[in-house]
Amino acid sequence: MPAKNPFYELSYLISAELSEAAALELQEKIQKTLLLEAKVLRASNPQKKRLAYPIAKRREAYLASIEFEAQPETASDCQGQLKEIKEVLRFLMIKKKFFEEKKPGQTEKTAETREPEKTAEKPDEKPKKEKALKTKKEEKVDLEKIGQDLDKILDE
Repeated sequence: MPAKNPFYELSYLISAELSEAAALELQEKIQKTLLLEAKVLRASNPQKKRLAYPIAKRREAYLASIEFEAQPETASDCQGQLKEIKEVLRFLMIKKKFFEEKKPGQTEKTAETREPEKTAEKPDEKPKKEKALKTKKEEKVDLEKIGQDLDKILDE
């Protein structure tokens, strides 16, 4: 049985100086030329995003990603070719253990769609803290008594 190629995810930023159509063309170019030997599983259209910090003196860029299956040599060649494209400001390629296919209508879980964690309120928590504080105070008192007893013994 032949070994299965690993999965990769390539995310990259395209300069916002390009138009949206030009960004789409660049993404298609990357898919066709760079990944000729790879099987593209999923690709997201470039979306204009405001960057958290400037990259190459730019505050906005198009964010796109491609998930594909390829041989490791193909993936490393792709990285080398991406470095040569001046419109690509930055990219990140990660190797994934498996590919998750989304079902129609399924979206990523967000904070709004997640179920809130159930936290059991324990009425005993506050008294436990008070008990702990009392034991610390009692220890201090015991230490003071010990100190006084020690002074008495040393004076004798």
